[in-house]
Amino acid sequence: MLSINSSMLSQSLNGLNNATQKVSNASKNLAEFPLSQNELISQNSSEQLNIEDKISISTSNMDPVKDIISLMEGEIAYKANAKGIKTADEMLGSVLDIKV
Repeated sequence: MLSINSSMLSQSLNGLNNATQKVSNASKNLAEFPLSQNELISQNSSEQLNIEDKISISTSNMDPVKDIISLMEGEIAYKANAKGIKTADEMLGSVLDIKV
């Protein structure tokens, strides 16, 4: 029983860490996302590129919708793993009550 509880705790903690990393990455991407065309141009101010090239380069790997979805997934995963930790804690409490 204690090994199950330990395994449950370690999996939940691992899940919390993964959810935290996912939320951190998504929020960083959203914070760095340019909100206007002027910001897009200033981020990639190179003499050789025209405006269209600058916009396509700066937005090619930016997708705010995916980042918002990642934030939501991270929140759900965080809550689910927190419930796993709470359940493991309750199970351990029950085991200790039985042995006493």
